[in-house]
Amino acid sequence: MTLAREEVIAALNNQETGKIPISFWRHFAVDEFTNVFQEPAVLQTNLGGHQKYYNAVDVDFAKTMLDGYFAYPFRGVDDPRSLTNLQRLRPLNQDDPWITGQVELAQQQQQIAGKRPTFITMFSPMLLFKWALIKHYAEPLLLADQRFTDLYEQDPSLVFQVLEVIADDQIKVVQAIMANTTVDGIYYSTQSIQDSRLRDDTQFFKQVMEPIDLKVQEGINQVSRLNILHICGFDGATNHLEWFTNYPLQVVNWATGIDGY
Repeated sequence: MTLAREEVIAALNNQETGKIPISFWRHFAVDEFTNVFQEPAVLQTNLGGHQKYYNAVDVDFAKTMLDGYFAYPFRGVDDPRSLTNLQRLRPLNQDDPWITGQVELAQQQQQIAGKRPTFITMFSPMLLFKWALIKHYAEPLLLADQRFTDLYEQDPSLVFQVLEVIADDQIKVVQAIMANTTVDGIYYSTQSIQDSRLRDDTQFFKQVMEPIDLKVQEGINQVSRLNILHICGFDGATNHLEWFTNYPLQVVNWATGIDGY
């Protein structure tokens, strides 16, 4: 660490500091969408990657990766591409392995990060939903946005209900992590749907995406005082950054190259 922990926290709280804190991060799994419950070895890839990386790159704060837990489990649902199936979605129990596993991962990542301020990655309900709609690295990523939009056009009410269930489950994850670790906060990643039918639709943003994101972020702020909003430009995705001004997380990060700011 170039900066002391206190200096990093002060800078992230918008206070004057002598230097600017710097951090970099990356995925360590060959396929970051690998499901830890199908391929448990990805967990050691995740942890070993973080350990080697922090030994080599002396970052001022750590943003840890969620490789292995990208796949929301959709309890009660055999096929999330089916509206009939989605009607059977059940909320996760607090002791669901998808929740407890993320807590254990956060604990281990925090040990690796050492004294650095540490922020745990969390994805928006919409990202988790759309990612479940494709076979990753076998189908193009933007097909997920197309399939999400297809479902939304067929039954917007049901899609919103599914997003609410996922949002409630993400709040359970946050509560469990903050109750069982001493990490500094959450790094919340969200992204607009990239399909042309919804990408520039302010009504969809205001009626669906923003309320769902705000629900999770308000849950985050209830248990964590310093958190980072990431407006994701993964794989060239674009966002209307001006739409996100109501989002209440304390630090904002975005894809400078993609979104042009």
